[in-house]
Amino acid sequence: MSEKHAPPQQHPDDVFLFHDNQIPQLSTGTYNLTVSSSLDVDGTGSVSGARTMEFKVAGPQLVLPPDDILAIFPANMARGEFYTVLPHVTIRRASMPWERHSSNVAGDESPWLILLIVSQKEMTDHPITRQVLKVGKDARVLDGFGIKHGEADPEAHVHTATLPAALVATLLPEYKDLKWTGHVRQVMPAATAARPHPEGLPETAILISPILPTPGMQNHAMLISLENRYKGGVKPTGDLTVPVLHEWSFFCEGTHPHGFSELLLQAMDHNGAPASLSVPATQGLPTALADRYAQGYVPVEYHMRRGDLGAAWFRSALSPAKAAAPTATLKNHLPAQHSDGLLAMDDNFAMLDVSYASAWELGRLLMLEQTDIATELYNWKRIHAHATHLAAGNANADPLPSMPTHIETWLKEALLELRSVPFSYLVPEAEMLPPSSLRFFDLDPFWLDCLRDGALSVGRSDSGQHQREMDMRKTLAEPAKMSGFLLRSAAVSDFPHLEVDGYSVDLPNKDDVPRGTDPLKILRFERLSRDVLLVLFEGRVRSVDLHLHP
Repeated sequence: MSEKHAPPQQHPDDVFLFHDNQIPQLSTGTYNLTVSSSLDVDGTGSVSGARTMEFKVAGPQLVLPPDDILAIFPANMARGEFYTVLPHVTIRRASMPWERHSSNVAGDESPWLILLIVSQKEMTDHPITRQVLKVGKDARVLDGFGIKHGEADPEAHVHTATLPAALVATLLPEYKDLKWTGHVRQVMPAATAARPHPEGLPETAILISPILPTPGMQNHAMLISLENRYKGGVKPTGDLTVPVLHEWSFFCEGTHPHGFSELLLQAMDHNGAPASLSVPATQGLPTALADRYAQGYVPVEYHMRRGDLGAAWFRSALSPAKAAAPTATLKNHLPAQHSDGLLAMDDNFAMLDVSYASAWELGRLLMLEQTDIATELYNWKRIHAHATHLAAGNANADPLPSMPTHIETWLKEALLELRSVPFSYLVPEAEMLPPSSLRFFDLDPFWLDCLRDGALSVGRSDSGQHQREMDMRKTLAEPAKMSGFLLRSAAVSDFPHLEVDGYSVDLPNKDDVPRGTDPLKILRFERLSRDVLLVLFEGRVRSVDLHLHP
């Protein structure tokens, strides 16, 4: 599934507020509420009465609704160098880990849920017995495990795991350390950082594993219940059967060529620098040909109008360097009635350059593919032409109708941000983006302008319409200056929480970004395939920071 937007970026001025816990006013359980009243009547004594009502405070106990899990780290089935990071799970409702009790100690403030990490070797050496029990059917079995199922749905299925005594001894922390395995977090965005007492900011509960993953093997994460297991504040011993409320697996790399940093280093050029999006020039190539390749051109078949087959140069919108300004002849050809005026000749090779003509034809085809939008564009042009005719010489005429918003949106997102442009038009030659490669580019604004003009050409029928479109063209904003990169690497598939920050200045090669250096706005962040990531920035990117989500 494609990602249309970048993950949330964290500003250096964001404020993180950490709280030890969030103890609810009433823990989960059954309560009695007694209401009494009395009425004194002059000369006749008093009348009194009382009524007791029972009510329950309920919450998840044996089964956790999937929506309550906001995030996990590492991700399910992820591969990475996680041996220096404590795995954790984020729970949507901040009070949930403290709504029950792990012990009967007065004033207990430790969470009743804990995240355990069991390595594949530990599971092999000390097998864990698994069972799925139905609350209504296996109530006695659950009671035998010391699990008070209370208000649990009798139809609920409970996943349990019996941990051997050896794992209980090594994996479970002492009671005094339980409180360190959970906390509450609030994030105050930079825009509101001046507020001394933020209100209404979302709070989440974070449960952190007390155990680091074991490198070089599969690790299994289990969110288990320790409700009432630390009797008197004493850590349980022996085999222990616990409900498993959530679980997943991930592979923890050691220092390995498939680690995050190593994969990105492999994507760099042989000299340790990023390369541009072009066919690599080999030794012995004629200078003119090497220059063409360096500019991002590739030779393609060109079918002429009479059926002859020749060769032509083609370059996509992704230029390996800042694209040269178009000639006056090309620029004045827009708006175009046809694409022939956008052809150029390379005298060194006696070959046509079909880059801009291809962009125009592609834009026209993409618009015709969108039948509803193409029809509405045609109708709007008719209305615009009629309004223009009525406005001629009339100072009090109504304003000319503007282009429908959703047509403008489609032009911006589908064309100018290249979302509907086929990949072969972006990377026309496989050598431009080989496996394990990082390629930077600038977007050629005139290429995009031709693409958009081709789409807007639908409905151009006569010289009068052409003149009106020249006037309409003056109202169109120039395509924004954009740049970006393509990353083809296993890092894209193996690290789903990859984040990117781009900067318009050269940054020193160190971890800390100087304060006051704001990242460029990301216009598009999309995985085009399992291992190919496309990122577009607003402006010209000079430095890129690729990292995992904090």
